[in-house]
Amino acid sequence: MPQGLGKNLYPTLSVFENIDFFGRLFGQSRAERHGRIAELLASTSLADFADRPANTLSGGMKQKLGLCCALIHDPDLLILDEPTSGVDPVARDHFWALIVDLSRKDGVTIFITTHFMNEPSVATASR
Repeated sequence: MPQGLGKNLYPTLSVFENIDFFGRLFGQSRAERHGRIAELLASTSLADFADRPANTLSGGMKQKLGLCCALIHDPDLLILDEPTSGVDPVARDHFWALIVDLSRKDGVTIFITTHFMNEPSVATASR
């Protein structure tokens, strides 16, 4: 997932369409994509915004959508480049909670870069 709010998103596509697009890139079937999209939208609290265009989302919501796009295919390795840069404190806390939940999943390695040195220590302590 690249650094910057929504850098991997298509601004005129909806939240659902963005995630669906990335699922198609990875060759997932329609049923597989739709099931996974429902899980991702629920876990990131974006379900109520599925029809909203990406360019109308707040910075934190764009970051969560970018994470959904990166997770659609259940990667073994997730690289996040300053994922909370430019988002408000509430969105930052929610994003780190998502990362901690992901880190508990077997078979996924998460590599994160950040300038906020308190964030990794908080995430590690909550594991």
